[in-house]
Amino acid sequence: LQGESRRRYLDPWNADRVPAATSEGQRVKAALEAIEGIKRSTLLGNGVREGRARLIEPVASNVWLEIGSEGGLLSLGAFLWGLGWSLWRGQAFVPGNYAIALALVAYFVVAWQFLQTFPRLDQWMSFWFALAMAARTTAPAPRS
Repeated sequence: LQGESRRRYLDPWNADRVPAATSEGQRVKAALEAIEGIKRSTLLGNGVREGRARLIEPVASNVWLEIGSEGGLLSLGAFLWGLGWSLWRGQAFVPGNYAIALALVAYFVVAWQFLQTFPRLDQWMSFWFALAMAARTTAPAPRS
């Protein structure tokens, strides 16, 4: 969709007119559904949704909305704290590792807008690999 048709169909205030046949329309509908789920149960969330083709089905293709909808704001806060703690513990904020910390934060903020939480192993592998590199670069050199 482009131009006026995109504005007309993807206006979040007119969610009933979003064309479900497009990928963009499906993402918008899923995001709006997740936001409504967060509104229904803000603190504790709604739990996981049973899938048609698999045991668990994601609500939205967005990590942040998915966690907020399934586990509520308490779960989202715990997830953010865990990420921050892991970054700090992995020495991502140590001088000399700021590039790694910035890359991971950009990854969290940008890429996780378009990824589902389950079963995305690649995002966790890249996260832990970057932290391992941060810890390795700050290790003291052995004395000779």
